[in-house]
Amino acid sequence: MSMAQTAKIDRKLYVGNLPSGITQRMLIDIVNEAMVSLNVLEEPGNPVVSTWISSDGHYAFVEFRTAEEANHGFKLEGMNIQGCEIKIGRPKAYS
Repeated sequence: MSMAQTAKIDRKLYVGNLPSGITQRMLIDIVNEAMVSLNVLEEPGNPVVSTWISSDGHYAFVEFRTAEEANHGFKLEGMNIQGCEIKIGRPKAYS
């Protein structure tokens, strides 16, 4: 993998067990608000760069600004979103 790909994979987290009907905008807002409330940001501003939600809507990948902020994202494990406890992990390509 190139350095850019490695850096990008370090900044991504898998988010599973999402409630049906969640949108990318909703997920970005929820994760940003949760990270701010946990006070785990490396710098001011929103930590989420982008999201991708699977076609069935049950899981997503969230890309953070930094690898450190992605690591802090593990603190969201078990967070309740619309009655669903989310699961946090690394993408399969992460090693």
